[in-house]
Amino acid sequence: MKRIALLTMGLLLVTSLLYAGGSSSQPTKYPVVLIHGIAMNDINILGVDYFYGIQNELEDEGFTVFVTTQDCFNSTEGRAREVFQELLNIKAVHPEYTKFNIIAHSQGALDARYLVSNLSTTINGKVVKGSDLVASITSISGVHRGSPVADLVLGILPAGVARDAVAGIVNLFWKLFFNSENADSEAAIRSLATSYMINIFNPNVKDVPGIYYQSYAGKIKTITPTFLVSAPLNAYIKSVDGANDCMVSVNSARWGNYRGEITGAWWCGGVDHFMEIGHLFGITPGFDAPAFYAGIAKDLQKRGY
Repeated sequence: MKRIALLTMGLLLVTSLLYAGGSSSQPTKYPVVLIHGIAMNDINILGVDYFYGIQNELEDEGFTVFVTTQDCFNSTEGRAREVFQELLNIKAVHPEYTKFNIIAHSQGALDARYLVSNLSTTINGKVVKGSDLVASITSISGVHRGSPVADLVLGILPAGVARDAVAGIVNLFWKLFFNSENADSEAAIRSLATSYMINIFNPNVKDVPGIYYQSYAGKIKTITPTFLVSAPLNAYIKSVDGANDCMVSVNSARWGNYRGEITGAWWCGGVDHFMEIGHLFGITPGFDAPAFYAGIAKDLQKRGY
């Protein structure tokens, strides 16, 4: 009888391990906040997520996740203020969340840097700084030293009537189709220009001691599914600033603890700026974007964040 009882208990234990649902990870100490980049919001046309399949993967792995909804097109300073308010709103509802782990793509990384370095507010007589809310910033192809693509756009459309007209059309389109009431495409592009980042932004946005900064850079090796857009941009950036993901060079993406290039499987053509967030609609041969972000969260958990 004892042997039968032990066997039964063993079978129950194995069964519980096999079918225990969902999470294979310990949650991070602090919730994860995903910050989107330029041109698109968290949910866009036809309800397509910016971070395609990534939030669901993180939540399935047991992590608490929020996705920001700041303007698609705006200056980094303006977007950062919106993200700061979103973090304050989350804390107001969940006072148990003392800080957040930010994982940011493209311009979103600049939003995160600015809010922890330069923003504060007073709540109930107490000063709350952006740095009080953030434990770590993980940058995915952040535009830390500017983008030659922004330089190219500003060069093609010098200040004046032509630029104002194009910016107006872009702003109207984004207002109609992306529900972006305050779209300012010109301010957004200026915020990503190389000269602005090197001469104005970086000297005035210093890293905050005690916050963990790390970064990854996407890199195209040959050709990717978005080749009609990515191939010419990749060639242009390569000619002026080396290896890149078609929007941001590897050199520009480095910030804090540089974790390396995102290149995908050995057989694929690399990882472009769109594949880094799971597009085209999950068609990312050789690269699993949701698994990549889950790996980041697991690493943050191991580091105590």
